[in-house]
Amino acid sequence: MKSVESARLRNLVATRFVLSALITEVLERLSEPLQAKHLTVRMSFSAAADSLYADRDQIEQVLLNVIDNAIDAMDGKGELTIRTSRELDNLLVEITDSGPGITDAIKAHIFEPFFTTKGVGEGTGMGLDTVYRIVRAHRGEVSVESEPGRTTFQVRLPLTNQQRTGV
Repeated sequence: MKSVESARLRNLVATRFVLSALITEVLERLSEPLQAKHLTVRMSFSAAADSLYADRDQIEQVLLNVIDNAIDAMDGKGELTIRTSRELDNLLVEITDSGPGITDAIKAHIFEPFFTTKGVGEGTGMGLDTVYRIVRAHRGEVSVESEPGRTTFQVRLPLTNQQRTGV
């Protein structure tokens, strides 16, 4: 199990990058579990929300954690939808899966460190805590909406250059 000390985020190293290209790279890295579960992937990228000034490596970690959890949530056939858009001065990334959903009781704890619904040896409970901390370090917000058959994680990141330079 990771200690809180080892789970500390490093300082942000912000650069400008193309978000849709990063999402595509993450999906390629996760192609094996996507194919093994026969999942359909739908993408909708907004040109108005495709250039982001942020720490690319940390945003990649956010995407990997949320998408990997979405894949884990779907047994057999399912659909993963990734959409980007501009919302006022924020870039919005929505990751939706057709899994069983997340109960309100679980939703209340999913961003807490070491909280997991996975079996022993399957998860550390640090993935969504890490997502939360990275997004907050970028002065953004992460939220989840869920009902049976549909869970959507929303990540909002500022589109300005006024990013925090350290955690």
